Amino acid sequence: MGRGIALALAREGVHVVCSDIKRNAHSTASRKTSIFQHTPSLQTMGELLHINSKFSKIDIIINNAGVWWPLRDFVEETDEQWDIMMAVNGKGCATAMREAIKQMIKQPIAESGARGRIVNISSAAGITAIRREATYAASKAAVTTLTKTVALGHAKDRTAQASTNFRDPAIIAEMRKGAPWPRLGEPIDVANMVVFLCTDEALWIRGQNIAVDGGFTV
Repeated sequence: MGRGIALALAREGVHVVCSDIKRNAHSTASRKTSIFQHTPSLQTMGELLHINSKFSKIDIIINNAGVWWPLRDFVEETDEQWDIMMAVNGKGCATAMREAIKQMIKQPIAESGARGRIVNISSAAGITAIRREATYAASKAAVTTLTKTVALGHAKDRTAQASTNFRDPAIIAEMRKGAPWPRLGEPIDVANMVVFLCTDEALWIRGQNIAVDGGFTV
């Protein structure tokens, strides 16, 4: 998903900086316009957003990193599972948003009227009940509500936020039961929405959770 989004933005001429906890996560595509940085922990996120001297500002940030555990009943979930999912899915998103906004509010207002765009990748589990993934659902619901709250609080700073919803391939069987569309989603489906949300035409979309799920959450 992250790779699809990065490549879609690069095709639009965006200079992309990707980060991942895995050193070999980057693709060889679009090297002329993209940079990959290894981010081993949340503590380095602030440095990631500020140390890159090649670019003078941050126009867009996409929070796509996430952790998902195999389906299990809530009573079988553990504190470790809760802590890891909340740390990555919830705190990770919040940390990246906070550091990005610190930089964005220092930047001049663009002709569009905004200083920057933030798109957070949530999940169907964050807006509707899906069996046997309570902890994951709670972490993604946090992303959905965080997006709305931060968008409202920082509207005065001319930063625009929205979240997109996606279907995890690990729960395809569950999704097939409820998806009305003949096919399941592909990374490009979410990437296309992300690209749109980063355009001037989408400036008036703020703090919204947009379900890119073929009608699954209708």
